[in-house]
Amino acid sequence: MTKCKVCNKPMRMGRIKKKWFCTNNIYNWHKYLPECTRPRLTLEEYLKNENINYHTENALLLVKQYGTKKELEEMIKIFNNHMERGHILSEEQKERYELSNKYYQNLVKESVNLTNV
Repeated sequence: MTKCKVCNKPMRMGRIKKKWFCTNNIYNWHKYLPECTRPRLTLEEYLKNENINYHTENALLLVKQYGTKKELEEMIKIFNNHMERGHILSEEQKERYELSNKYYQNLVKESVNLTNV
């Protein structure tokens, strides 16, 4: 079985193009994985994600950018559970909310500093 090089999950064969693809990459989830090197989250991207209800993804990116390793591990656990289940439990939602709010101001301050330069 072929596995994805990014997330190590089994890949599927496409019906039309007959190429292997990762189901995580369909929804562009690879950018939320901890081993992904991506540009820093911007306030503009954060607000865009909020408008399309990507709250868990935003929280994960905030913790990845500003949080501790322990917080990141907890947020990855919440993210994976949410994606597998298709919904988030209330306890996880509260923890996600706390982590997101803890680091949101850092993102706003960073955005203000960049616009003032």
